[in-house]
Amino acid sequence: MNVEKIVHKGRLGYVTKSILGIVGLAIAAELIVYPLLNINHTSRVLSAFDGRIEECAGGEKAQNDKYPYGAIFVLGGSAIKTGKETYVLSDATKLRLDATAKAYKDGWSGRIFIIYGEMGSGEEHIAVDYLQSEYYRLTEGKYVIPDGNIIVENKSRTTNENIIAIAKIIAEHGIKSPILITDKIHMPRAKLEACEKFSTSSAIAEDIINGYPSSNTEQVHKILRSKTLTNRERRERILILLKIWDDGRMVNALRELDNYPPWR
Repeated sequence: MNVEKIVHKGRLGYVTKSILGIVGLAIAAELIVYPLLNINHTSRVLSAFDGRIEECAGGEKAQNDKYPYGAIFVLGGSAIKTGKETYVLSDATKLRLDATAKAYKDGWSGRIFIIYGEMGSGEEHIAVDYLQSEYYRLTEGKYVIPDGNIIVENKSRTTNENIIAIAKIIAEHGIKSPILITDKIHMPRAKLEACEKFSTSSAIAEDIINGYPSSNTEQVHKILRSKTLTNRERRERILILLKIWDDGRMVNALRELDNYPPWR
């Protein structure tokens, strides 16, 4: 009887190891073969991993000849909760909104879409209020942006969901020649995601604000020179590299990492 049990356990162990071996080989094969079968996608991902920004601007002109772009899409970087219903914007979000205020003042477009994402109670107006205050400062207290010219998207959470939301807005509003604004570290991944779904120009927030004294610029630059920058760069590179194998199945797995505050 004991011999039979030993033989039975041995067979079960052999079967289990065989199954695990087959699964392991299948996973290894996909990790190696999938990038080779999708060489164009893999090349794009590796280019973004190297910090390059993909170009996919369309040739269509904006609907209104008064503006070079049909709409400005600024990617929010979330806010940090400081109390039960109080929030402060992350420094990345402030940087992007500073750039958006200047782009609007310089006549890039008459419409701004803040792709802010999911909000908590008390967080509804924080991004718009900051954008308005920066524009008000830039115009020396003479103007504010008309409410109808600012639209806030509040459903998406990750960069991938941000881009999907933008694609939907572009289709629904028939927007020609959109432009995407985010910061330098985030742009390679954001543009990699965007160019898969629509044609768009892009502008790096730091480049836009260069040459004018943003009230937030020095503080942001101090933070971006700190250890936080290294951590964020590492995180961005991981998320970009994982795109090699991302055919939609990894979206949920990456959701929390991509949404980790204060960066998005």
